Amino acid sequence: MEETEKRRSSLEGIPHELLHSIFSQVHPEDIAALAGTSRSLYTFLEKNSLLFKDIYTTYLDEPSESVKPDGWDWEEEVHDYVRLKRYLSEAGAPSTFTETRQKSVNLEFVANAVTSLCRTANPDYTSSLSTKFLTDAIPRSSTQGMSNKEAFLYRSTTYMRAAKHNKIPETTFAQRQLSAKLHCYHGVPAEIEPLGFKYVYPYAVSMVYDLRNYNDFTMWGPFLDDGKASVDWEKMEAVMLVLGHNLKLFQLHTSQHFDTIWETPWWGTAPGSFKQKVKSGIPPVMPSHPEDPYNISGTWMRVVCFLDFRELFAYNFEDDTPLPASQPRHPLSTTEAIRLLVMELEFDRIEGPGEDDKQDMPVVWFKGSSRSVHTPHDPHANANIRGCVRVTHEGEVRWTSWSVYSGQERWKSEGIQVGGIGSGRGVLGHWFDKDLDEQGPAGPTAFWKTSNTIGDAPGSTGHNHDDSDDSDDESYHEGDGDGDEEDNAEAPNYSQPDDQGDTPPYTTTIWILT
Repeated sequence: MEETEKRRSSLEGIPHELLHSIFSQVHPEDIAALAGTSRSLYTFLEKNSLLFKDIYTTYLDEPSESVKPDGWDWEEEVHDYVRLKRYLSEAGAPSTFTETRQKSVNLEFVANAVTSLCRTANPDYTSSLSTKFLTDAIPRSSTQGMSNKEAFLYRSTTYMRAAKHNKIPETTFAQRQLSAKLHCYHGVPAEIEPLGFKYVYPYAVSMVYDLRNYNDFTMWGPFLDDGKASVDWEKMEAVMLVLGHNLKLFQLHTSQHFDTIWETPWWGTAPGSFKQKVKSGIPPVMPSHPEDPYNISGTWMRVVCFLDFRELFAYNFEDDTPLPASQPRHPLSTTEAIRLLVMELEFDRIEGPGEDDKQDMPVVWFKGSSRSVHTPHDPHANANIRGCVRVTHEGEVRWTSWSVYSGQERWKSEGIQVGGIGSGRGVLGHWFDKDLDEQGPAGPTAFWKTSNTIGDAPGSTGHNHDDSDDSDDESYHEGDGDGDEEDNAEAPNYSQPDDQGDTPPYTTTIWILT
């Protein structure tokens, strides 16, 4: 009788329905301690999927069935959340080398856990619990979250080369790839010099414009050299850094507001996160081809950057002593040209997957046009576009396109859509000569969707060009910056680091092609 009264006065005597209601309000960090208080509570908590689901969805987004991985376990996911939260916690003081080193040992877990949160997040960024959690832990701010950025986002080859001293822990190839991927998902290029690092832009340039990275094994895209389009996230990160830098200069020196995709951390990294902006009184336009899983049709904004061809050639071929394959080229501070383009794409046809593709996803072909934002009626700045989208063996969304001039293919591009199918973040990649010329030209490009309709962009004509139209894309000017087509703009002075530690002053000029 006395034992029964004790049970009634404790948690063990409460009906399971009430226990569920109480425990669903408990902080996830306390669940493990609670389970250790008695055998009966341990039994109640063990494998209690409904309870752990309620706990998980209090703090993070419930994944839809379309993105939920096979073998999803709610209890395991709650434990991973607690672990991730602990690794991402900060004391509030400025980061130290010791703190960065201690955190960095957890890079592999953090990268995989964060990527999983992005892939299962609510596509609506403004109401996503998961992206709010990540933004609080690793925000855009130059001062907040710095120890997390240095421990997890800034571990790639680009940042290791920019390290000011050897206090930065060494990383393996796999860790560098994971860190670069995490940085691409965070999506905000570093705007200041992080603790322990020099300015990284020249190092990113040296990767993007090293023509040794453009070859048959890498398929000329941001891929590893396995011939299977496995993503090289370090190349993707370098493209993001270079394009982000140039777009910042573009806005600074033209006073033009340009909505880029690299301003809000973690934005657009969930599958299906592209949402067309709703105009007052006008209902949103839905995708026009339900049979297209990639939601290709519509208007896309594109940015292309490139070097003067003489500088690109000199950078890669003027040294009489070839560099070892494993040795990167020296950091390069330079003059780049930038062109902003509008692409209007339409669904064309569907084919079955290729040998190296994900076998349950189709290859979708598209066609359309591309033209300059600033001179939409200039036939020498415009092109016809054709291409295809597929899912790789890794589950990444790969975009391949060709630009057509006077009925002839001239340029080709390869890229990966960060965040997966239908993500708002868009595609990062390479453009290059369609004949695969090892001497170039080549460079970085990115594009992202702005509308499900065609004709909803600056300078839009509202229709596609036919295949006979005289046009070209990424027109490669070998000018020296003196011609009428460029508006020269002086950028702020930075320090150009080199591998010997010298930091002579330099000035970057960006050509804004019109």
